[in-house]
Amino acid sequence: MRLKDKVVIITGAASGIGRASAIRFAAEGAKVVAADRNKEPGLLCVEEIKSHGGDAQFIQVDVSSSHEVQKMIKTSIEKYQRLDVLFNDAGIFLHNVDGPVTAISEKVFEDHYNVNLKGTFLCCKYGIPHIIESGGGTVINMATVDAIIGIGYDGYAASKGGIVAMTRSMALSYGPQNVRVNCIAPGTVKTPINEGELNDIEKTKKYLQMTPLGRFAEPEEIASAALFLASDESSYVTGTTLVVDGGMSVI
Repeated sequence: MRLKDKVVIITGAASGIGRASAIRFAAEGAKVVAADRNKEPGLLCVEEIKSHGGDAQFIQVDVSSSHEVQKMIKTSIEKYQRLDVLFNDAGIFLHNVDGPVTAISEKVFEDHYNVNLKGTFLCCKYGIPHIIESGGGTVINMATVDAIIGIGYDGYAASKGGIVAMTRSMALSYGPQNVRVNCIAPGTVKTPINEGELNDIEKTKKYLQMTPLGRFAEPEEIASAALFLASDESSYVTGTTLVVDGGMSVI
């Protein structure tokens, strides 16, 4: 088991990549804190893990709230007494109101910033000290291929591009404390956050044409990338953005 007895916090664990990762990490022996703002699907994720003999608990959290993030970290430490892996997967993509900067509202930009970039910042700010106290570990942040190539959603891309830059800087800051910090940049994944896009026939056709593998990713495929970064298999990897996009970024 690649994560045996490791304590892992995964935000955004109620659905999509976060849920797939929580289940996968637990199967690899991790003690999983499944955190999400949506309670019912979060509890279902934990039930799924426990039904297979895994160790997990759910914590409801809005990652854009400093108070709630601090409470999440505190509750996790009280439960497990350590923190080895922090996977910041929680995020939003307001595709129906995002677009070029001249066309979107300040609120749309701020909403993306508050959840995606600020949320990642807060989880790292209050989580990393406990990883250091535990002897070191791993932070995994969630970006997107939109932060690397132009797709046309400027608010979303800016918030995720900030995560890529912050990941590199944090890797430099915390490497001496044995904390590795990496980032994943997925292409189009079959998750609830992308349902609006995937239900648009023209956009689906466009994205498939932009993807050399000719299909969209399953959440479990991104979870596999996250498992690699969480485990000792990536023990000499830090400060990198692992692009898992079916080749979209090479076109």
